[in-house]
Amino acid sequence: MKVFYVREDVNIFQSIAPVDQEIWSTDRLTFDVAEKPDWSPVVCYVQNPKLVRGNFFYLCPGLLVFDHSVYEQMDDLLEMAGQILPIDLEGETLYGLNVLECPNALDQDRSEWKYSLHSGKRLRLKDYVFHPDRFFESSLFKIPETSRSEILSFSDLKDQDDEFKYRYEQSGFTGLTFEEIWDSVP
Repeated sequence: MKVFYVREDVNIFQSIAPVDQEIWSTDRLTFDVAEKPDWSPVVCYVQNPKLVRGNFFYLCPGLLVFDHSVYEQMDDLLEMAGQILPIDLEGETLYGLNVLECPNALDQDRSEWKYSLHSGKRLRLKDYVFHPDRFFESSLFKIPETSRSEILSFSDLKDQDDEFKYRYEQSGFTGLTFEEIWDSVP
């Protein structure tokens, strides 16, 4: 089993931003494993139209934004992982995945943290270690320790067609990178 950090490739592919910058003073674009029951589409624009248009776009931490072709081909996996939210990109409907799967799968004792020199508080995870038997059905998930910012994905646990990374690659989609952060086989 492997676990990957799912990231938007913002150096090559387009990012989007909300037209109304006041949205940043609200919690509307905060995604911390909670449903957004009163969601209305956020109106966005492409920040750098000279970059390549991918199937996935960066908008904010903790949200996967994707186009209609992704939704058509992966709706089963995406809906299993969380709530699908419409986003308006200059009149085109995009979708955001608000990931709600959040297993208590991090092995606290064996994972390594970076600590603040001043306060001694945990700043971020340096090395992840997981309990392989604690994962849910969805191969897209978050963990409580980093749920506001990180979206993760596992592979080699289920049938390949039921795993996000495999389907992404098989479909030829673009806009994401997968950084391996843990392998159960050292």
